[in-house]
Amino acid sequence: MVGGGMTQAYYWFRRNQAWQRPQELLQQVRATLARNGLDPDEGLKRAVAGELPGDYLARLVGAGRLGLTHTVPVPAEAGDILADWCRHAGEDPRMVGALLALFAREQHSGICNAAAPKCTVCDVKFCKRLRYR
Repeated sequence: MVGGGMTQAYYWFRRNQAWQRPQELLQQVRATLARNGLDPDEGLKRAVAGELPGDYLARLVGAGRLGLTHTVPVPAEAGDILADWCRHAGEDPRMVGALLALFAREQHSGICNAAAPKCTVCDVKFCKRLRYR
């Protein structure tokens, strides 16, 4: 028996989709924003997103959400994890950081916010919170 049973084991041993298909993950984030009335391209052009604080970014890229890492990183490491993932994906870390800020910050979409993520309106299938939807 692993954790709470076979469902828990499935998430522990599932391949990391965020690393295997990074373009698909970014497309899912963009689609979620568009479906919820926020044009991601317009937001990125105006550079309205800003950066996420380290603790917030650590929660978002960590094992409990997007799963760019299988551990919960310390806030100081979150930016490096995102930069490493962006290098692997061939994406600009500033653009991806701003896209995630649009996705997470309350003043923009607030979909994957810190306090109470809105999983019911999210289209990100690689999210580790998927088990709770």
